[in-house]
Amino acid sequence: MRDIKNILIGVLALFTILQFVQFARPLVDLKPLAGFVEEPSWPGFTVQTVSDQEFQDYISDYTGYHFGFRPLFVRLNNQFYYSLFRKSPYENLVIGDKNYLYERPYIEGYYGTNFLGSQRIDSIVMKLDAVCRFMHENGTKFIVVIAPNKADYYNEYIPEYLVHEKMTSNYDYYRQRLVEGKYNLLDANAWFKEMKPTHEYPLM
Repeated sequence: MRDIKNILIGVLALFTILQFVQFARPLVDLKPLAGFVEEPSWPGFTVQTVSDQEFQDYISDYTGYHFGFRPLFVRLNNQFYYSLFRKSPYENLVIGDKNYLYERPYIEGYYGTNFLGSQRIDSIVMKLDAVCRFMHENGTKFIVVIAPNKADYYNEYIPEYLVHEKMTSNYDYYRQRLVEGKYNLLDANAWFKEMKPTHEYPLM
């Protein structure tokens, strides 16, 4: 029993050393993780940054982003969640039917559960109107673009546990106000949905 324990401790110690070496001077060239990563910014080493704990936070964040074999561990963790539970370890990532991936806020946007309210949107459109007038007076055309929403475009693959009755959404109300205000509007969300049945390639 003690031999097995010593072997396990030895393997763990060896792996810890390898992980540190990989961090300090990479031995294995691993494929980096794809997607957006916000690197921690160097705050400088001063009395002020140490007393404010900015420097300590930077060291913690930096080692968290760059510890040895991080891409491998992240991929293994994600695969573990997906293979065993068919879910993502990230709260906002939703795995839909036929493995379509969504971000939860876009599903909430499609069903209207994150509706800002008419008063707030009216206030934003009033500010937009001021910007539009200013640009027009200075010889610049202003176009409002509504980006496509994947949850709207592929609403048929939203998982059943998130499906419910649609309410007024930010998209619905914004579009109504922008049309009423006769803005130069490019509604790419409606445009993509219109092309979906006939387009040769998936647009998302």
